[in-house]
Amino acid sequence: RGRGARLNGEPIAGSEQAHMSKAMVCTEFGANRDPEVLNLKLAVVGRVVAAPVQAVRCLGSAALNMCSVACGRMDAYYEW
Repeated sequence: RGRGARLNGEPIAGSEQAHMSKAMVCTEFGANRDPEVLNLKLAVVGRVVAAPVQAVRCLGSAALNMCSVACGRMDAYYEW
């Protein structure tokens, strides 16, 4: 306790990437397959890619995405 976040006993830190054009962003699409909802989510992903960002990934789990950001493997995570 009081030693910061760790993974397998080693300290972890988030990414220091300050430029979106070099950022690896992760997201999820959720379980809703309603065509309107999917079209909206795909439009948002399109705007993120056009921002531009280096890459967009979907790991399949919000928990994995958040852990990846916490460890600095990903630069940002969003889901709505």
